[in-house]
Amino acid sequence: MLKLADFLQKNGHDVHILCARTAYFDTYGYDELLASLKITYVDDPVALAGARVFGEGRDQSIDIKEQNLSIRSRFKQFVIDALTPDTAILTVSRMRKIARSIVAAQPNMTVITSGPPHSAHLVGSWLKKCFPAIQWIVDYRDSWNATSLFRKRYRLMQKLNERFEYGILAQCDHFTYISSPMLNKVQQLSGVCLVGKSQLIANGYDLDLLEVFRNKRQQAGPLRLGYFGAIDDSEASYRNPTCILDAICSVPKLAIHLEFYGSIQISPAWQTKLGSRLVIGPRLAHHEALKKMADMDALLLLHTREDGADEVVTGKVFEYIASGLPILSIGPNNMAVNELLSDDASAFSAEHTNQNAIVELLVKLSECKAMENMPKRDQCRLESFTREGQFENFLHLINEH
Repeated sequence: MLKLADFLQKNGHDVHILCARTAYFDTYGYDELLASLKITYVDDPVALAGARVFGEGRDQSIDIKEQNLSIRSRFKQFVIDALTPDTAILTVSRMRKIARSIVAAQPNMTVITSGPPHSAHLVGSWLKKCFPAIQWIVDYRDSWNATSLFRKRYRLMQKLNERFEYGILAQCDHFTYISSPMLNKVQQLSGVCLVGKSQLIANGYDLDLLEVFRNKRQQAGPLRLGYFGAIDDSEASYRNPTCILDAICSVPKLAIHLEFYGSIQISPAWQTKLGSRLVIGPRLAHHEALKKMADMDALLLLHTREDGADEVVTGKVFEYIASGLPILSIGPNNMAVNELLSDDASAFSAEHTNQNAIVELLVKLSECKAMENMPKRDQCRLESFTREGQFENFLHLINEH
């Protein structure tokens, strides 16, 4: 949303951003952009309390710590399932008050609510009732009830969740979404016909990224395969790197450096097994991450959960595309990104449960690196994936109002 706000502001619109603030706040190098925008933060009490509770006990013994974490984890899950549609529901009352003061000054403005958190849409619904002249755009970065990520375990809460979504989709003026499978899933589950008021507006990359990647700095040596973002090898994780780590372990002579940069939560045992073939880097500011990407020979996408994989097209995907580097996508066969890159000769995919296929692709890329014959992306494909091109669709909706 920051990039959209910046784009709209540069195109002559007065933009206000209202968002929840959690305990873990990082600007990721966007300090200058943040300073240029009108942003109002509302503290999320659940997130702040959770940070205090789960941050305690670090000096306790392992047994006590594990017991406390178990109790706290169960309580945390109970809170998540009880608060509907999500924990941000506790910020809605204050957000309504602030949003009302903003909209009252221009009651025919366009309001965009983007979720998750899907509680944001409840604020939009209330504003639409108070100010019928506003244009209300509901934007889904992830679907609401179509995947297990936001569904509730308690039947009553889930029924309420579905009722919220039905009312919001029926009431909004426009519905935007980021990947093509999302629309049919949302219509089928909610029972709301969105034909005529829905539009696919994907993520994209900034044009100035091309300059960063124009002078890529690949060097001789092992294949450098980079992953940027959060990763976690716990059983419940949907970004679990065990599949590719096991694949590399199975080929001791494979010339590769698998490099992770971001929030990395994996067992230290992997470093022992792989040695210098595994590089665990720090969290990087966005511009630093882009520069590090330019040093890679290929880039890794990873999603290891079947549920929801068919709608996963993150903003990182488009940065990977802009890099011009080969992309290795590991995950379920129905991943939306695989369809997006299906006619890209420099993109490869393997199912996360098929170790042989993963090994085959790693060996292939390693051999290409050794022969200095890495696959190249067709530059003509880059133009359709610019962020500015996608944001033009939002601009058109706003200007039509």
